[in-house]
Amino acid sequence: MYEEEKAKKGAQINATEIKKGIVNIINNKLVAYLRAMSMVDETTYGDLTRTFAQMIEDNNEVVKKRRKKPETVE
Repeated sequence: MYEEEKAKKGAQINATEIKKGIVNIINNKLVAYLRAMSMVDETTYGDLTRTFAQMIEDNNEVVKKRRKKPETVE
């Protein structure tokens, strides 16, 4: 029983692996597609492209703030 459960857990994808896949899809497929579609038809895809760009920029800022180490106060 224990061995079976452990084997099942080993076969499951963890959150880090899922995140890597999603980031890869966003950066290499979605962003490239949106840029191309915006060039093809700015009227239709321009707002969507700018919205996604802003969301990505906002999320990148949040990540940068998390990575900064707080200054020590003496």
